[in-house]
Amino acid sequence: MRHYLVAVFSCCLLGILYPTAYFARADIPTPVVPPTDTNAEIARLEAEIANYKDQLAKTQSAGDSLSNAVKEIDINQKKIDTDVSLIQEKTKITNTTLNRLGKQISQKKDSIQSLRQAVRDGIRRLDESDQTSLLVYLMREQSIADAWREFDTIRTIESSFDASISKLADAKTDLEVKKNETEAEKKQIVLLQKELETQKKIVQANKAEKQRLLSQTKNQESAYKQMIVQSEKKKAEFEAGLRKVEEGIAYTQNIKNLPTGIAFSWPLEKIIITQRFGITASSGRLYKSGTHNGVDFGAAIGTPIYAMADGTVAGTGDTDVQCPRVSFGRFILIKYDNGLASTFGHLSVISVTKGQVVKRGELVGYSGNTGYSTGPHLHVSVYDATAVDLKTLPSISCHGKVLTQPISPVNAYLDALKYLPHQ
Repeated sequence: MRHYLVAVFSCCLLGILYPTAYFARADIPTPVVPPTDTNAEIARLEAEIANYKDQLAKTQSAGDSLSNAVKEIDINQKKIDTDVSLIQEKTKITNTTLNRLGKQISQKKDSIQSLRQAVRDGIRRLDESDQTSLLVYLMREQSIADAWREFDTIRTIESSFDASISKLADAKTDLEVKKNETEAEKKQIVLLQKELETQKKIVQANKAEKQRLLSQTKNQESAYKQMIVQSEKKKAEFEAGLRKVEEGIAYTQNIKNLPTGIAFSWPLEKIIITQRFGITASSGRLYKSGTHNGVDFGAAIGTPIYAMADGTVAGTGDTDVQCPRVSFGRFILIKYDNGLASTFGHLSVISVTKGQVVKRGELVGYSGNTGYSTGPHLHVSVYDATAVDLKTLPSISCHGKVLTQPISPVNAYLDALKYLPHQ
């Protein structure tokens, strides 16, 4: 009978130590690897997006004409459509990962439950054997050595059961850790879905921009040139009025209130500086004041924009609603905890609201071509946070209208590159 029990317990032990024989390899996680064809598709889409960005750069440097403007809008449309496809492919991979991990965790739980039952049965039988003392074994067996071996074998099996349960519990914990890791993937899906909806909005806005341009110009180059002249005139009038307002604001800079050294992270993943702060090669031609009050970064329409430090959104708006093509267009004003503030201008989409607390690196919007912009880019103005606020002023260039936007004393504008990491 003892040999029979040992055999039964040994079989149970095999089921614990080698569960593949009993549970069809349910305990062994299947590696979560995205399908090769999906990875290849993502690589293809990323290469396509990079190609469209190169085309946009060439188009923007080819000169200001109606055909180039329309071509730029069309390329942007293709680029944004490809962005949408890329997001959809990434979502597929994330969903596949979550589904596989979910199945693995479920299988692991089933296996552990079955194994625990087998262990409980084995321990119960071992417990019954515990009622038999070593002295009884000695009396029943022909030799002390035989009795001791049988007694020791049962104790060894019992110990193995305990070790196996611990091992299986560890394995379950490992999978639970993976499950926790997938929570990040779920959050990523939410972000991807939001970005997908945003890109679709940008697609519609881009199409509307093309229709507006063709409608205003009647597809005639001469009409386009006249539209540009009028736009530049309105811009000059607006700047003159804004400059007069900002020069009239009394302000004395207190250097002690401002940070020293690197206080910001980059607002974009890829940095291309197209115009610096102050007097530049283009500032005299582009701005009535002759100076550029911010830093411009090359960024295709729909490029994610990130907060440069921890802070609070002091306001958002769209100057195009009251007076198109003269100022920031869609903008975000953020006051940072470090004493600085920034305006992100010419955005296509704003993803934050006034009063919202943001963290360094948090998505706040997407670049665009709104307001007075000679091509898609991100404009960043930086100020002493104590000296800038949203204010409303009558529009000189759009008579009878008022504009609400960040207003700051002229000498409160700061060079953003002074606070950004060195390239």
